[in-house]
Amino acid sequence: KKISMRALGLNLVVKSKSTGPSTVVPDDGYVFRAIVDATSDSSLESATLEVPFCGAGPLQRNELTYSLVETYPTQQALDAAFPNGTYRLVLRGANDGLRTLNLDIIGDTYPNPPVINNWGAMGEIFPWFDTALSWAPFEGGRSRDFILVDVLNRAGVVAFLTGDYRQDGSMGGLNTDLLIPAEVLQFNTAYTGRLMFERVTAFEDDSYPGVEGRWGYFSRTRWMMITTGDGNPTFFNGWSLAPDGSLEFAFPSVAGASYVIEGSTDLVKWLPITTVSTSTEQSFFRVQPGAPQFF
Repeated sequence: KKISMRALGLNLVVKSKSTGPSTVVPDDGYVFRAIVDATSDSSLESATLEVPFCGAGPLQRNELTYSLVETYPTQQALDAAFPNGTYRLVLRGANDGLRTLNLDIIGDTYPNPPVINNWGAMGEIFPWFDTALSWAPFEGGRSRDFILVDVLNRAGVVAFLTGDYRQDGSMGGLNTDLLIPAEVLQFNTAYTGRLMFERVTAFEDDSYPGVEGRWGYFSRTRWMMITTGDGNPTFFNGWSLAPDGSLEFAFPSVAGASYVIEGSTDLVKWLPITTVSTSTEQSFFRVQPGAPQFF
């Protein structure tokens, strides 16, 4: 669920993650999010949200943003804490005084979870070229709805972001693709991509002049993106015999990625023997062959 205001925001979300072509699975459950973005450091003194049948509470301030974000394992738990009904957002502005906005959240019209069409290509991105990203349609999506794509590095810092609702570079509910410009992403780097479908159930820009508000429901899918470089695709670049008789192999890697190492005694049947999760651009693993010949 979501109410949003550029100056105001509120929504409910169901999260998922992509695990393969045309496949998403639940991830992190359901979220309630209320957001108010102030236009300057001194323009807004406080923001309070009144929840139907549940009382009121303040939104927490972080620089220019006032927000309330709560996550729940099921929709039932979310609905109990934040039921459908009329929400009241009470703002105290430095110049505008006390303002109250009534926001009706009803219907539980969650969009379909987004599905990435070219999921396989996301594992080998060449960042000197534009990167094409496409997805299955937003079912029942309209131009008034909202699609957002962002790409985060391992530290959670935004590397790429499409435009906010009704702003430059924003996408409505009919879009199915975009290009991430060349040289935005770095070589040999792991990123998290996220795609959000938001069904805007109502929009308000009249009751509080200069303030845009919206509310509704959204779904968001995340997936891993990895650019090419020394560790992608990787190769063995050294080996040595350890004191215990095992073999130690070295290979260039992408920090934040995971590598499945497979072994075979006959070059026909291959089985996974270990998984290496990397934090550097050079990684190692050991294997005890346990057979006269081992590959």
